[in-house]
Amino acid sequence: NMEPDFDRLFECLKSGSDGGEIVIAAWIMTHPHSDHYQCFIGFADKYESDVRLEKVLLNFPEADDTKNFPELTYNDRRFEEDVSEIANIPRMYERIERLGGEIFTAHTGQIYKIGDAVCEILVSLDDIIGRSQSINASSIVIRMELCGQVILWAADTSFSETGLADKYGKYLKSDILQVPHHGFQCGDPADEIKGYDYICPKVCLLPVSDFNAYIAICTYRESSRYLMNMAAVEQIITGDKTRTINLPYMPSGNEKREIERQYLSGLDNSGACTWVYTNLS
Repeated sequence: NMEPDFDRLFECLKSGSDGGEIVIAAWIMTHPHSDHYQCFIGFADKYESDVRLEKVLLNFPEADDTKNFPELTYNDRRFEEDVSEIANIPRMYERIERLGGEIFTAHTGQIYKIGDAVCEILVSLDDIIGRSQSINASSIVIRMELCGQVILWAADTSFSETGLADKYGKYLKSDILQVPHHGFQCGDPADEIKGYDYICPKVCLLPVSDFNAYIAICTYRESSRYLMNMAAVEQIITGDKTRTINLPYMPSGNEKREIERQYLSGLDNSGACTWVYTNLS
């Protein structure tokens, strides 16, 4: 949610518009954590005259709902203004109104048709309000059918707190998975692993830097490690640069070896080795 992000996003949209008007058919905000919605605020301030926003899809708690989600009130005291999530939600709504976007509140079970994409809402705030204080667990989870493929957008959801695997079972099977919570795990790893077995993706989108993916964080989370070693997974797309894939998307066939190389190299570079010395005098 910093200025370089506003510019990178605009350049990405511009490159996809073929030189014509930039039309955002739907801006999806999965949950009110700064890395999932606040870029919109600065982007709107800087580029509102350069884009046309048609719809916004979200299901956020009300701005005064601190009882269920006290973490939203955290304010970084380094700043003069209130920069808590709860303060930024009204600012987001102000920008949406300014850009003229129509707001749709996403509820579990709804289906939205956006262009050629069919988006089914599998999880939303509906499933955890009053039962969990995790705002991550309130993430909108979308099963998207597009170009003959199924993409599961898991945002930062918790498979444990939403009961995703038990609720949907084999219906979760997807060609492409956006790994939940940046691969940092959220909840009981056993529930996440059960979900991965049902999803059984060929391609994983892991939105985190290579360093965090293979050296610092993800390989030490039980569920992420399980996913990286699943036989069905042929490619994991990571990194902190903009990546574009064209649908329908299939790995070329060499990416499985790259996963193994990165995984083993990450373990080595982080010092995650145990040396056993025997028969010492």
